[in-house]
Amino acid sequence: MALIKCVECDKEISDKAPSCPNCGAPVAAQNGVADETKESKYAPKTKKPLNKAVLITSIICIAVLACLIVFLLIVHKETAPATLINENGTETTPVTLINEIENVRANSWKALPFTLPYSGTINITASVVNGNNINFEVIDQEGFNNLESKNPYGVNPNFSATKSRYYKRSHVMDAGNYYLLLQDKTLGILSEPASDVRVLAKLTPLPHASQ
Repeated sequence: MALIKCVECDKEISDKAPSCPNCGAPVAAQNGVADETKESKYAPKTKKPLNKAVLITSIICIAVLACLIVFLLIVHKETAPATLINENGTETTPVTLINEIENVRANSWKALPFTLPYSGTINITASVVNGNNINFEVIDQEGFNNLESKNPYGVNPNFSATKSRYYKRSHVMDAGNYYLLLQDKTLGILSEPASDVRVLAKLTPLPHASQ
């Protein structure tokens, strides 16, 4: 048994009573009103329709994000160093051999050593930042020994350039020890006393089919 309020006189009465003892209003009708009120209280709420502007904005943001991800993947693939198979059957990437600025005094020379761990294409670029034009040559270990002993030495003709300010050479070379020879043939009297030369040398492995 539960107490309810009479809808007529607002007095508390039993929900089992046939009528209100105070005003005589039927309790059964009041139970119907109470049940209806209870049902409406717990009735499921109607969901509001999704705002179209919010939906369109969300779709555009997702599309832009997807395009950005695809763009970054393409850029990364293009800028990543290529992996090749060298003559030993192992994967390698281009190797930077020299990347520096060298000072060469007038009427002198400087030899920059570099080692090729495997046969490949060596790419050498150089530019005179300031100073005199430079002679460029590539010599092997034997040629360097002869140069130090002031004996005649052989050079790689594919990398020779005379009185150059901008230098760029590329050719295939075998594995071994080599030197990039920078020579300033000027006397430093009517020319600059020294030259600064920026040098970049890279080794790219020769492509070989993997077994």
